[in-house]
Amino acid sequence: MARGTAEIPSAGAVAEAECANCIGGRCLGGEPCVVLQGRPCKYFEAAVLPRHPAVRGYGEAFVAEATKRCARCGGEFPARSHRARWCPVCAADVRREQTRQRAARRRASE
Repeated sequence: MARGTAEIPSAGAVAEAECANCIGGRCLGGEPCVVLQGRPCKYFEAAVLPRHPAVRGYGEAFVAEATKRCARCGGEFPARSHRARWCPVCAADVRREQTRQRAARRRASE
């Protein structure tokens, strides 16, 4: 390391040192700390990360998960949940088609 340059800390090191919820690698509820596992933590993002904007390795892994590819049209869209399969435009069309099919099956069985 060159003289006068500080090493950029990792998210796990900052979480262990400064996160009030992380004690000995575990969160207050006794579960393993999610930041140490490389997953997002809302408390860490709100309380600790603003004081350490240059944390290395936090957030880059989550950017790739922020968008998904639509199963119908193939376009990319921001996923609001892990279960999202269609973009908002196609989701409305798929929902309408599924409703039409469900109603047709119900009418056929009556």
